[in-house]
Amino acid sequence: MTAAHKVPLATKTLYGSGAVATGVKDTAFNVFLLFFYTQVAGLPGALAGIAIFVALLLDAISDPLIGYWSDRFTSSWGRRHPFMYFAAIPMGVSFFFLFNPPSDAGPQFLFAWMLVFAVLVRFFMTFYAVPSSALIAEMTSNYDERTSLSGYRVLLGWFGGLAFATIGYVVFFAPSEAFEDGRLDPGAYQDFALLGASLIVTAILLCAIGTHHLIPQLKKAASDAARSEGLRKDFSNMLRNRPFMILVAIIFVSASAFGFTEVIGLYMFTYFWGLSTTDLAGLTLVAFLGTLSAFILAPWLSQRYDKGPIAFMAIVILMVTYPSFIGMRFLGFLPENGDPNLMIALSINAVITVFAAVTMAILFVSMIADTIDKNELTTGQRQEAIYTSAYTFSMKATSGLGGLMAGIALQLIRFPQNVEASDVPQATLDGLGMIVAVIIIVFWFVALMILRFYPLTRQSHAAILDQLANRAATK
Repeated sequence: MTAAHKVPLATKTLYGSGAVATGVKDTAFNVFLLFFYTQVAGLPGALAGIAIFVALLLDAISDPLIGYWSDRFTSSWGRRHPFMYFAAIPMGVSFFFLFNPPSDAGPQFLFAWMLVFAVLVRFFMTFYAVPSSALIAEMTSNYDERTSLSGYRVLLGWFGGLAFATIGYVVFFAPSEAFEDGRLDPGAYQDFALLGASLIVTAILLCAIGTHHLIPQLKKAASDAARSEGLRKDFSNMLRNRPFMILVAIIFVSASAFGFTEVIGLYMFTYFWGLSTTDLAGLTLVAFLGTLSAFILAPWLSQRYDKGPIAFMAIVILMVTYPSFIGMRFLGFLPENGDPNLMIALSINAVITVFAAVTMAILFVSMIADTIDKNELTTGQRQEAIYTSAYTFSMKATSGLGGLMAGIALQLIRFPQNVEASDVPQATLDGLGMIVAVIIIVFWFVALMILRFYPLTRQSHAAILDQLANRAATK
């Protein structure tokens, strides 16, 4: 495909639909998983956090291996699609069982169950996420078209996750006679998990089928792949790609910040802010406005400014906004829990933070594709999947390192289990608010400092494409 190639709207939409699977999985892992295992199943917070983190560590092995395999894979269906088709059903089945442990299981068995199925969900997600992410760099090399393409992927991923959460709050976790807080009802999670599994399978298959017609146009495995020095050489090349390594460091820190915020978020909304499931459903719906605004504005901003400075401003917003709201609560500037004006304030915060988060996610996906062109100029090889494996691993840190820190934080402040919001001591709530604000600020400040060193601009990327075109013309 040429640099001027415009990807048709239908293809963008079908390609982006696969991200619904990612959105559902991320919402389940980052919002509900820790809460379910600690507050409903009764697993200690530290053990739940460790299970999430160990699954992340195993991803550090599987992601690059599957990326390496995909880059060199040859078949009549190309390098990417066989992996995507394979991932759909096993991931859906693993997701269902993750939220359906045996009743009355002891802590050790519960820990093992959570660990095994969290690992399986992540493992099969890798078979979809790494090859499908690699498609962006193959579908177009245009600086702005990549941002548009990644916009559809991020938009539909966020929409899928937000819709899944909204349905959960309104349908599955609605208050009942037996459970005033439906989120504490163990039986609700079976149907919740079945819906999530169905959405995952459908979304991945839509993406694979919807982009299947592109297979003849996509790049094939390099003819000299057999003479490659292998995974070690590919990693060595990747480590020498300075823009890419800076970007991966930023994404890892940012993803960990997202993960901590989302994993601890249900505790904050339930206990610190005193929101009901109905309130949370309304807040989730409001977040759609931030997502849609970012989808519209991020490509527009990217056409007028370099991607790095836009990402810088998004990080500043994320570092300041939510911690400021927590600080205003301590200073008495926000309404008390239960006051309708508090929902208005939290809704404004949600729109702002979601807009910044989605904008940053769109830009990061596009920037990864730009660094792959830098790799081709330096090494003469296209290694989209092994590059995107580093990206997908960094993004999975959202529920890995973030989940570990959330579990440890809950253990440190001795947060009680199986309790209604009114039964949590005020001192514990204050500790929860303070530790959340501090950790968020630290994470985003580190990401901000790293981003200052990112070197690629629109001008430098254009120069890379010119050099690649000149090289191809002389062959």
